[in-house]
Amino acid sequence: MIYKLQKYTVFADSEVEHTVFEHEDEETVVEKALELSKEAMSDYTAFRIERWENDKRIVGGWRFFQKGEEFTGWIREAAKKGLQELKRDKE
Repeated sequence: MIYKLQKYTVFADSEVEHTVFEHEDEETVVEKALELSKEAMSDYTAFRIERWENDKRIVGGWRFFQKGEEFTGWIREAAKKGLQELKRDKE
């Protein structure tokens, strides 16, 4: 398993993405994500850790970072609340 750190930068209506770091140890990649996202300190730049196996990206389980903080939990909580609202709307 390889963990890749992707950097995303938004320019006008487009998004630029590229791998900035990769390692076999997830916590090493997390440390790098926190460091780089703190250095960037931008509303237009975020980082995502992806899991790769046999040169294929594994969808799901990604972790997101911006401005020196991880915000994966916020995304999951927002998605959970959104699904609960959709369920209520259907009832």
